[in-house]
Amino acid sequence: MAGPPQADAEAILHQAADAARALPSTAPRPDQFIYTKTRYSDGGVREAWLSADGLHDGLVRQYGRELPLPGSAPDARGPD
Repeated sequence: MAGPPQADAEAILHQAADAARALPSTAPRPDQFIYTKTRYSDGGVREAWLSADGLHDGLVRQYGRELPLPGSAPDARGPD
């Protein structure tokens, strides 16, 4: 007796991508941060918090180390 039809991974991922594209995009507010998390094949993880407007300090955490990222927009920090 055959069970329910099985969808292959590629078809499911395409359907998910199509559904995501149909959603309205919302730009982050200037006071928000963009967060990304990446898992590497060697087991390492990279996390990044980047200021949406570039005026606020961000942070990258990778392989147990933290790298602060000063605001990078021109004149964001004022004169030295």
